[in-house]
Amino acid sequence: MGAELRVSDAEGERGGGFLTGLLLGALGGVIVAALAAPRTGGETRDALLERGRSIVDAARQRLDGAISEGRDAAERQRSALEEGA
Repeated sequence: MGAELRVSDAEGERGGGFLTGLLLGALGGVIVAALAAPRTGGETRDALLERGRSIVDAARQRLDGAISEGRDAAERQRSALEEGA
């Protein structure tokens, strides 16, 4: 039983690292695209803000989904433990 909990903990840590890497990669892409784009300063700022908002929204959706999956998995484990006890 203890080993199962440790495996779940490790999986959760990897998921957070992946999400962080995804967000940092997306941010880097936005910066490079903004610097390479032939726009005025105001247009560039507006584009960066819009892109940043869409990245944050996507991250929130993924996080909400991951939290929901985690809760479902915890409930399944809890039910399995109660049935086994």
